[in-house]
Amino acid sequence: RIFMPTDELMQLTPDGPAQSPSSSGPTYPPDLLLVQPDVRALYYRARLLFDYVTRREFGIEPAQRRQIGIQASVPLLRQLISDLQAVPLAPHACTRLYFTKESHVHTLLNLVLLMPTAAAPDDVGELDYLTHIMFEVYERTPDIDAGVEREYSVRIGFSPGAGCLHILDTAMDATHALKVLPRRNFTRHMPLDDVILMLRGLVDDECAGKDCGP
Repeated sequence: RIFMPTDELMQLTPDGPAQSPSSSGPTYPPDLLLVQPDVRALYYRARLLFDYVTRREFGIEPAQRRQIGIQASVPLLRQLISDLQAVPLAPHACTRLYFTKESHVHTLLNLVLLMPTAAAPDDVGELDYLTHIMFEVYERTPDIDAGVEREYSVRIGFSPGAGCLHILDTAMDATHALKVLPRRNFTRHMPLDDVILMLRGLVDDECAGKDCGP
């Protein structure tokens, strides 16, 4: 933040000192970010540059993003495959949570966005606290008399976590916390077996010519 003497700060506001709603309460000077357009413009330009550079830190071209993503995500991909395969055998609904660092979230997100059925978002933006990628498995139970086996599908969703597109204009509530942004679905419903094959193909690409185990 930028600090200035209060008397100089007051000269920047066209209406003089900010008035408190209560005459007995304290009077606070306005935030410099709200009274200096140059500072606001600098912030938003810096954010555009940050969003542009950060997404390309893990590959610029699709082939680079795929290679870096695979190299960084093989252990996580193996666990995802194992858990997805266990879903049809589970006697009840289950949840699996994976916690990792930001760089691995970026690389896994790149792999998801490179899937043939993924819808490329207009802007992923910054990944903030509580960023999450969800692999949701849905079960469809057909008519018992039809003699058809149960069907499973996967839909992949994403939230960039607790953030705000216009943070300088945000009025914090009593919790003094940003809300987690709504989830967006990056894929339509895909057959579970197809998703497992796609993930296994990524692991096989990394393990080609290497002793990666079974």
